[in-house]
Amino acid sequence: MVGLDAVSGTPVIDLKPTMAEFLPVDIKQPEWVGRVMSEHFQP
Repeated sequence: MVGLDAVSGTPVIDLKPTMAEFLPVDIKQPEWVGRVMSEHFQP
């Protein structure tokens, strides 16, 4: 595969941020994340 920055046969770790809006438990996150997420889900 061209342009893949990995070594054949090695594991791939896919890290994603966790946001309070997606979890049933309370987590700490920067205040600006809540603002961005509230604007993201507007119809």
